Amino acid sequence: MTTFKKFKSPDGTERRIASTMGWIFLVDGDYQNIPEYAWSECYALGCVSKDMFQAGALNDADSKVVKQLSKVAERENAIMNLMRKWVDGNERLMFDKGGNPKATEIRDELHITISRDERDRCWKNLQDEMSE
Repeated sequence: MTTFKKFKSPDGTERRIASTMGWIFLVDGDYQNIPEYAWSECYALGCVSKDMFQAGALNDADSKVVKQLSKVAERENAIMNLMRKWVDGNERLMFDKGGNPKATEIRDELHITISRDERDRCWKNLQDEMSE
């Protein structure tokens, strides 16, 4: 039996939660029931669960975690949006021989340092999203 937990986006913006089982969940400013297998992705994209709240407010430590997770989600969204622009524009020079977006081009365009793991995770998430 699947266990559910309620999640919402702390700033009300819609977050697309892609589970490893192939399901996509949309989480916005209202609490949504999310199955256990997608909880880690919810937290990774900066969503908060109802059980994180204590007496109606996040404690200071939880608030800092939520802010950090939101920054990570915003960064990954920016990377995925750039990749999406390249795909939509058929910008082949932005991709390496293996078909992956070039980390150096992402760095130059967004002015960030990006690891191969982060690039690969964003690229896989975008491919999953586009294959729906």
